[in-house]
Amino acid sequence: MPAGIGRSVIKFWSINVVGLVQDPVRFSNQMVEFVRLNSESKVARACVKGAHFVLSAMRIPGYETAEAGELSRAIKQLKKARFLRPLTFSFERYLRGKLLQLQSVECFEGAVERSGSAAAPRVLFHFTNALPYTQSGYTLRSKALFKSLRARGVEAFACTRYGYPENIGRFHHGPYFVNDGLEYFVLGSLFAPFSITRQEDLAVRQLVRLAREKQVNILHTTTPYTNARVVARAAALLDVPWIYEVRGEPESTWASQSPDPEKRRSSEFFELARQAETAAMMAANQVIALSEVSKEDLTRRGVPESKIKVVPNALEADQLETHTDKAHARKRLGLGDEFLIGAITSVVDYEGLDIAIAAMKEIPDATLIIVGDGVARPGLEDLADELDLNDRVVFTGKQPATDIHLWYAALDVFVVPRRDVEVCRKVTPLKPLQAMACGVPVIGTDLPALKEITGGLMVEVEPDNPSALAKSVDLVRQGELIVNPRELEEWAKKRSWERNAHSLEGLYLELLRGR
Repeated sequence: MPAGIGRSVIKFWSINVVGLVQDPVRFSNQMVEFVRLNSESKVARACVKGAHFVLSAMRIPGYETAEAGELSRAIKQLKKARFLRPLTFSFERYLRGKLLQLQSVECFEGAVERSGSAAAPRVLFHFTNALPYTQSGYTLRSKALFKSLRARGVEAFACTRYGYPENIGRFHHGPYFVNDGLEYFVLGSLFAPFSITRQEDLAVRQLVRLAREKQVNILHTTTPYTNARVVARAAALLDVPWIYEVRGEPESTWASQSPDPEKRRSSEFFELARQAETAAMMAANQVIALSEVSKEDLTRRGVPESKIKVVPNALEADQLETHTDKAHARKRLGLGDEFLIGAITSVVDYEGLDIAIAAMKEIPDATLIIVGDGVARPGLEDLADELDLNDRVVFTGKQPATDIHLWYAALDVFVVPRRDVEVCRKVTPLKPLQAMACGVPVIGTDLPALKEITGGLMVEVEPDNPSALAKSVDLVRQGELIVNPRELEEWAKKRSWERNAHSLEGLYLELLRGR
């Protein structure tokens, strides 16, 4: 066995055993999804599903209460189940640690003042996850910012949260992993502690050590508050300023994943998480928002407007410059000449892909292509089967990044049927922008964030209304709604990561020089 591989194996099993013991049902949920995405073996899928069924059927006391966001009440329920104490002790300890993190906001006090230094920025990013292990809008944005800054000559470095990528079932060997020439350092330990507090302490120490090694003078992290806690503590030890990039509302995303979002929004966890997020924003030296819609919301939460910089989602130069003929793209992908409606996205509930599938009942002689994968896919496949649309709704799964531009170019219409929930009203997705860069008409839900990212050029439809979506597709198809491809392309060209990197470098300089 090569040197160091044995330690990596121990590290991998350590972090996953901790995950299993802390919250077995959540861990089994993650493993079911991991096996579904990464294994074609029916035996493996059956075994993992069987284990998940057994763990779910055990009805761990307090688990459903904790899932509803009532952590304190769940802890009380666990304490009462004395006869199950040996089985529930670690879960109770996990919830206590989680509650402590939410309630202890003193780590956000006493942010370092702007230094007035004339030094060039040397920034260390602290990301939740990264490519190639996680493919999402989050990781695409992270890579684009990191890469564009390096291209400008800014000394930028990056690491991922403690325990990643092992905690999503990915084995990794070495102090860092590489994607597209970019190095992402990993934070972790040979034996992962069971305590959330101790894991955070280890993450802080390792982040400080890496920052000193790279001689950085700015730390830059993103939501959620757990990242902010680590970075705020490290910044205080290093005596450097830190930036908090608000890429959404984690508490609202969590609420939207429930059949009853409003009930979750009134829960203990939602309120405490919102308070922790606000405390992080108030403490950071600078806050970055993804849109004007988000910026307005942050000011309503009490964050000074002067402290917020908008750095919108954008496209890389090759995405703006690559123009592929539709016929050529379809030939490369093996597609026919039918009318193609497409969604290229993470397949999760709030994207509203069930609305697009239902709309296909009213759109004859057309095919809906869903490019991407996620936890909602099995249910959507069942829906397509129930509606007898299997021949006209195609799930491609994840596709190589090198081919994504072909899928956009092949489409006649790009749809974004997002639900009217908090996270969708405020978070601007990347995908419509790339469709516009290819001159493809975008039809999407009438939501503030979507209207902002598309510059008012999107065909707007009522949320949760398959008939309205079908009607708009038909109007575009018949030419009754004119969408100018050149106008779409010109808008997309205004949004480049190179421009964002220039803006971000200026922000770093201002932060260091105390302006």
